[in-house]
Amino acid sequence: MIDIAQALTELTALPIHDRLRVVESLWDSIPPDSPVEVSPEQREELQRRIAAHERSPE
Repeated sequence: MIDIAQALTELTALPIHDRLRVVESLWDSIPPDSPVEVSPEQREELQRRIAAHERSPE
């Protein structure tokens, strides 16, 4: 089993460019049809932002 805390400690020691490459690789490894759970608070914030964008899309 991977020790996430240890992995994060090692990853945060990398230069920013390399950390961004890690983030991109992790993001790309998630299948597009993966279910994502959104909390009620997150859903409310998303709805607020969509409404704000629809009122003023610029």
